[in-house]
Amino acid sequence: MESNVDLNRIVAAAAGDNAFAWCSATSGNVVLTTGALSAQVLDAIVGVYKVYTGKGMQTSDVSWWPKAHTWAASGLNCGHWTFQCEEWFRRRCDGILAGTMRPRKPKDWQSGMRLQASATKSVLRAMDDEYPASDST
Repeated sequence: MESNVDLNRIVAAAAGDNAFAWCSATSGNVVLTTGALSAQVLDAIVGVYKVYTGKGMQTSDVSWWPKAHTWAASGLNCGHWTFQCEEWFRRRCDGILAGTMRPRKPKDWQSGMRLQASATKSVLRAMDDEYPASDST
C-alpha cells in the first residue's frame, strides 16, 4: 500500500502550543486528525485548584501535576516517555496516595522541574563529548 502523506502538513498542524496531530491509515485511506486542548481542559488534566492567597479575593493556582509549559521546559521532556519519566510519575503518585505530597504552586513546579532540566543537560553534554556527531554527507 502506497500513501502520499504530506509530513510537512502534519508537523505544521501540530506546531501550536497544546496542539496535537496524528495520522492513521486503513484500507488505503489516510486520515489526518488535528486539534488543540483548551486551557481549561489542560488545567483539569493536571488537577488545578484555585486557592485564596490571603489578599482579599485574589486566588492562585496549585496543581497535582506540572502544567504543560512547565513540563515542556523540564529535563524530563525529551520527546518520549522514558524510564526516568515513569519513575518520577510513580514516585509522585505514591506520594499523593500516601498523603505526603500536596498540590504545588507554579513557581514550586518550575524550580523543581528546572533541577531535572539541568541534570538532563549534563547527561546530554557528556553523551555529546563521548559520542560526537559525525558529518556523513
